[in-house]
Amino acid sequence: MRNISNKYSTLFGRKAEFLARAPGRINLIGEHTDYNKGFVLPAAIDKHMFFAFGKNKEKSIELYSYDLDEKVTIESLEKLEKNTWANFIIGILQVLKNKGLEIRNFNMVFGGNIPIGGGLSSSSALECGLLKILNQAYDLGLDHMEMIEISRSSNHHFLELQGGIMDQFSVLNGIADHAMLLNCETHEYSQIPLRMNGYSFVLIDSNVSHSLVNSAYNDRVREGKEALTIIQKKYPKVRHLSMATLVQIDAVEKSLSQIQKARARFIIEENRRVHKFCAALAKKDIGKVGNLIYASHEGLRDQYQVSCKEVDLLVDLAKKSEGVIGARMIGGGFGGCTLNLIESKNALTTAQKISSSYKAITGISSKVYDIKIGDGVSVFEN
Repeated sequence: MRNISNKYSTLFGRKAEFLARAPGRINLIGEHTDYNKGFVLPAAIDKHMFFAFGKNKEKSIELYSYDLDEKVTIESLEKLEKNTWANFIIGILQVLKNKGLEIRNFNMVFGGNIPIGGGLSSSSALECGLLKILNQAYDLGLDHMEMIEISRSSNHHFLELQGGIMDQFSVLNGIADHAMLLNCETHEYSQIPLRMNGYSFVLIDSNVSHSLVNSAYNDRVREGKEALTIIQKKYPKVRHLSMATLVQIDAVEKSLSQIQKARARFIIEENRRVHKFCAALAKKDIGKVGNLIYASHEGLRDQYQVSCKEVDLLVDLAKKSEGVIGARMIGGGFGGCTLNLIESKNALTTAQKISSSYKAITGISSKVYDIKIGDGVSVFEN
């Protein structure tokens, strides 16, 4: 935070009016169920995007990415156009403008320690951190759910990424040492205490990010909708794919392609795993928790087909490692991090051994992240 604040002062000749931090997130289980209106179990983590913000009296908005050491100027709020990494910010400004919410020109410096492309939702941290700052700076009167909808609208209509609400929800509503059991249809949620009984979550970044992630993500959204349309012809009361049953899938399987059937079965089974995971936590059955994490990865790899060989290798190496009881890919897929549940006393040592084996096989250096479950976005006057 200090570096971000100091950079703001250096660039703009005065201290920032507002400082903020917005966390990344992990999703313990319930991958790709959010845009299918199912259940998810995300949590905010202690990796953040940091912001320094101040209003200006100039004719433009000045943005500076600390991590990229790049500056972007938005010449006018009246003519917002796409511009590389600033698109996440420009999209938010466009939706606010469309809603008739008045903001004025500003300066902002941002950067952080959320691994980019790691599946930890650095983009939602950027969007939600910005929204919460603008809400406070310009007294917009937005609540968290309205901010979530603004972010989703930007993603759908400006960035053309058809995601759900899980990332934004966890970034804004996180509570330390708790995960959120979120119903993505009704937006109802409850905070679930995470008592892991001698086990810790550790991330291992594969350090690969395959370019087809965005197109494939949208393909999965489309395939799910196609499967749902077929199911609804026989079962019109099924509102969304997560609500369907395996019996219903079997009843219409002749009308489903193999791909549609595989996608639908994964979403239904993954949705069930979320509830089984919470039940296992309540019973302090950590072995069951680990098995569900492994099962989630197998489904993502084989049925939903959003993993990749590098991430699969990290999971396979984890399975062979003493003290690891669960591992899976997290995020949209095709690269990024694996989530590993490892015995706490040797968690980092074990993860480093997995990382070393991965490099020996692939030649790719991976990174290990020790994480803690943290709070949501915070903004304060400087």
